[in-house]
Amino acid sequence: MWIKDGQLNKIPIIIVVNQIDKVKPTRDWNPLNLSLKNPTTQKEKNICDYIQYVATIFERHPSDIVPVYAGESLEDTLFGIDELKEKINSKTSEVLELVIDRKEQSQDDRAKRIIRNYSLTAATAAIQPVPIVDSFIIAPIQIAMIIHLGKVYNVHIGKSVAGGIVESIGLSLAGNYIFLTLVSFIPGLNKS
Repeated sequence: MWIKDGQLNKIPIIIVVNQIDKVKPTRDWNPLNLSLKNPTTQKEKNICDYIQYVATIFERHPSDIVPVYAGESLEDTLFGIDELKEKINSKTSEVLELVIDRKEQSQDDRAKRIIRNYSLTAATAAIQPVPIVDSFIIAPIQIAMIIHLGKVYNVHIGKSVAGGIVESIGLSLAGNYIFLTLVSFIPGLNKS
């Protein structure tokens, strides 16, 4: 599912195989001389084979898999920890870019949904037959939408600020409506 998901598949993956000291032959463990780039001992070959097997299962490149021996006590000689740190550090900027892109994308998607839902609600409220009354019904819907959009983008918009925005838009629309209504009473100008 992870591989087939377009979004999840963009996330860099590091697979860690721990306890490689237990790969057979188990008694043949010398982390200071372990060479997985040029395997010569049976243990080295078995570890490389296992890494290839894991890569096949997860459909990853073997370089995405880090064999590690984390030790059982503080005195143990560790293996692969430095390589793991380097891999994590090398992927950090890539992950950060994905997180930022995803956050921006999800913010925009949420904003679009909010606008669509509030617009549908306002359109439904505007269907009522009494003129001008729809403004009193739609204004609170618009205020709620502006506040909700502010929350999505982490901008604090209080009810008074949102109300002021809607009021200024409403006054300009009301002015146009009043003017057209008054003009309709003047003989000769009414073309209906």
